[in-house]
Amino acid sequence: MSTDTYNLLRRARLKSGLTQQQLAERVGVTQQQIAKLESPGANPTLGGLVRVFGALGLQVHVNVRRKS
Repeated sequence: MSTDTYNLLRRARLKSGLTQQQLAERVGVTQQQIAKLESPGANPTLGGLVRVFGALGLQVHVNVRRKS
């Protein structure tokens, strides 16, 4: 996952006023899993990102392009 993605996740969670534990409860995962997603080197599935960002009231959009 890119640096921008895990930083965006952390900032969105903080802006919403949620702790990692509260977000984890909304998503149905552990606090440790949220902490891992907010750390460099996380490798979440697209579905996982959709669930976590969705719990924060955000949508995930994917752009697919031809290589140039």
